[in-house]
Amino acid sequence: MTAVHRAQHVVSDNPGSIEGTNGILTGSGGNTFDLGSLRSQISRQACDKILSQGTLLWAAAQASAHYTAISIDRSPAPSSLPRNLMLETAALAAGLSWTSGFRLYLAVFAAGVLGRTGWLHLPPGLQMLESWWVIGLAGVLAVAEFLADKIPGFDSVWDGIQTFIRVPAGAILAAAAFGQLDPQWMVAAGLIGGTLAGTAHATKAGTRALINTSPEPFSNWVASFSEDVAASGGLLMAFFLPIAFLVVLALLLLVSAWLLPKLWRGVRQLRDALRGRSPGPQSPGTTRLPH
Repeated sequence: MTAVHRAQHVVSDNPGSIEGTNGILTGSGGNTFDLGSLRSQISRQACDKILSQGTLLWAAAQASAHYTAISIDRSPAPSSLPRNLMLETAALAAGLSWTSGFRLYLAVFAAGVLGRTGWLHLPPGLQMLESWWVIGLAGVLAVAEFLADKIPGFDSVWDGIQTFIRVPAGAILAAAAFGQLDPQWMVAAGLIGGTLAGTAHATKAGTRALINTSPEPFSNWVASFSEDVAASGGLLMAFFLPIAFLVVLALLLLVSAWLLPKLWRGVRQLRDALRGRSPGPQSPGTTRLPH
C-alpha cells in the first residue's frame, strides 16, 4: 500500500474526527500518520512517476526518430543534380559507354582502379567497379583484348563475339551512372549509352574488317594502337576534363556518322567479293544485248 493510500485509509476510518498536531495526523480511533513522512513518500512516488513518464517520452522520441529515418530512406530519388555534378556525371557515363564500344574491359578497369585509389569519385551505381574482384577480372580481360586485337583476322572474330557484350555493357554503365536519380534518367542514359557503344563498335569493327583485306599486318597494328591511345585519352578526359571530352565526343560522332555509310558499302563489297560476285553493276566480259 502506498503512502497516499495509507493516509486515505486513516481519513476514511475516522470521518469528522481528524486532528493534526506537529505534523501528525490522528483519527478518533487512535490511528496516526506522520505528515512529514507522507510528504517525503509522496515526493518520492511523484519522482518515480515522473521518471517513468520520462522513460515513456524518451521511448516515444526514439520511435519517432526511427520512423522519421525510415520515412527519409523511403523518400523518392531526386529529379536532378547540381549543374556541375550533372555535367561530370554525363561525361562519365558517355565516356564509359563510348569506350565500351571498342575497349570495354579497359574502361571498367580504369574506372575501378581510379575509384578505388581515390582519384575518381564514382556515383553510387558505379561503385561496385571498385571491388578487387571486378578490377582483377577486368584487368585480365583487358590484357586478353589488347593481345587479340593485334592479330589480323582474329581481331574481326573478336569484334563479332564482343558485339553481344559491348553494346549492352555500355548501356548498363551509362544507366548505373545515373542510378541515384529518378528512373527516367536511368532509362534515358541507358538508351544513349547503348547508342554510343553501338556507334563506336560499328565504326571500329567496320574499319578493321576493311584493313584486314591488306596482306601486311602493319596497318592493323597501327589501327589497334591508335584505338588504345584513343580509349585511354578519352577516358582520362571524361574523368577529369568533362567539358572538353563532351566537345570531342560530339566531333567524333559527326565523323562516325559520315564514315559509317562508307564503311557499310565497303563491307558489302568485301562480302560480295568473298562470295565470288563482282560488286559492280556489270560483270567483266559480259556482253550487253542490243535492244
